[in-house]
Amino acid sequence: LAVLVSEVQAATSERLLTIALKGFDQFVDQRTGDDVAIPFRLTTKDILFQITDATGTNVDGAVLIAIDSLDDPNIPTRIVARTRFLQLDVSDFFSITQGEFVRTVKFSGNIFRGATYYAIDQFQFTSVFSTPGDTNGIDLLLQGFSKETQRVQTKTIGGFRQVVTSSTLQSKGNGDLLDFVSTDRFVSPFEGTVRFGSARFYP
Repeated sequence: LAVLVSEVQAATSERLLTIALKGFDQFVDQRTGDDVAIPFRLTTKDILFQITDATGTNVDGAVLIAIDSLDDPNIPTRIVARTRFLQLDVSDFFSITQGEFVRTVKFSGNIFRGATYYAIDQFQFTSVFSTPGDTNGIDLLLQGFSKETQRVQTKTIGGFRQVVTSSTLQSKGNGDLLDFVSTDRFVSPFEGTVRFGSARFYP
């Protein structure tokens, strides 16, 4: 899950990260003693709640933004929780691994016009850290089929008209959600999407 950009004359790009997952938790019906699988949903809002709980900084109502360096592709993607008055670096909560990809790239003469990339990517969010005695939080691991589309457009950046590559990436996948409460661990299967929206480019 990384920005794959060709011939972009900008220093960084930012993309909105949204998470929409659904799955099942295991419960016991206290009345009958039956095991019951209960559906649940996990969204960006729930991830922000976990970050608030882990950091003590209120990011409820924030958005998650993925920031990539276009000057140095070796710099990993940074993720921030952003509100009108606050920007909190939450990169330590996330791990993004892009698999080998195949692609279709379109040119007109020597001019890049667009591309589509396909890969199996891995996305992880964890609010469980190795602090002694602290076992609350969740550990989310998703492996998904990702498709990224790019298209060329002209934008004004820093007062100059530049040709940039706008792209979106959506990973559809499934995985396990580990919910740590006290010393117990609950494992829940889930499926859904992790989506990186169109990039905004900055000088």
